[in-house]
This record gives sequence, structure tokens and C-alpha cells, in this order.
Amino acid sequence: MTEQILSNPHFKPLEEKLIGRFGHTKGQQLLERIHSELVRLLSAHSDDAPDLRSESHGYILPSIAIYKTLKTQLEQSEALSLFKDIYFTAAYQAAASIGKKAEDAAYREQFLQMMVANKEGIRAGFEYRTVENTVSAVEFHVLRCPYVAYCSLYDCQELTPVFCECDDVFYGNIHPKIRWERTKTLGRGHDLCNFRFRLSEDKSESKW
Repeated sequence: MTEQILSNPHFKPLEEKLIGRFGHTKGQQLLERIHSELVRLLSAHSDDAPDLRSESHGYILPSIAIYKTLKTQLEQSEALSLFKDIYFTAAYQAAASIGKKAEDAAYREQFLQMMVANKEGIRAGFEYRTVENTVSAVEFHVLRCPYVAYCSLYDCQELTPVFCECDDVFYGNIHPKIRWERTKTLGRGHDLCNFRFRLSEDKSESKW
């Protein structure tokens, strides 16, 4: 099961980055330790509600397992740096993949609607409030975040700004005509996360 989780594109650069930093033998040993730590964490949260598991088991707990394993070998600043390298590499790759689709104007509109879909109430450990939803601009606020909650539980609050920055890397590099305008995040100590996406004006496309 852990192999399937860590094969997620979100963690795709993990093995390569571990081997690049520690060498093949030690890198593989650390990968095995990450799997073991992840098994322990998943077991501790086996009662998570199904919708929450999509985040906790799919992303948050694997991230904590990776980071805590890195901290057994590196100082905190070095562990954070390597963690960022793993995550940001994946984020740039994902942005490039979606960016190809976003060359199409219709997809850009669809993308905004995908971002705001179901962003109201409590879902998967998040609490949402939709603020704006038009063809050319959407905004929703996150009032509660499971990333913040789990990182606090496992005393690795320094990870939460990294998750926020990963959003910036991903959403900010999808396409020049999709503007990413978030200015506040819970993970950076603000009172909410103000997710906002806007389609930039393009005079060649009259409907904008």
C-alpha cells in the first residue's frame, strides 16, 4: 500500500533525490525507512473518515514520513531544503503538464470551475467558503486546513509554509493567462487562505 501511495506523481522525484543526496545504497535504505514510518502513521490514523483519508493518507502523512526520516540524517534547514527540492520538482512537472491543456481557452475556464467546485462547507478536513464564482474569476477561502492540523500534531509546523509555497510553484506556473493571486495562508500564520484565480485579459479573445 505504501508503494502505491509513494508512486503518486506528488512524490515521483523522491527516490531520485534521495539517491542524488545520499548515494544509491543509503538512499534506498532511507526509502525503506520512509515506507516503515508511513505504515506506522497510516495505522495510527486508520479511523480517518473516507473523505479525509484522501488528504491525510494520500499526501499529508506521507509528507510527514518523508520529512521526519530526512531529519534523522540532516539538520532541520537541510531537511527542509531537500524536502522542498522533492516537492517543488514535482510541482513544476505537474504545472507543465496542465499548462499544455491550458493553451486552450475553454480549458482555462474549465480549470477555474474545477478549482471552485464544492468549495463550500467542510470537506476532507478543510473548511471552505466561496467568495466569488464567475467565468473569469473565482475565489474561495480556506478557514481550516488539515495540513496545519497534522503538522501541529506531529510537531513539524515548519512544513506548513512549504506546502503553501508548493501551491505557489504549482498554481503560479500553469499558464500566463491563469493568474494566481493568493496573498494569505493559514500555514503562514494568517487567519485564512484566500485562493483566487483570474483569467487575464487577452484582446485577441473577445469574450474576455
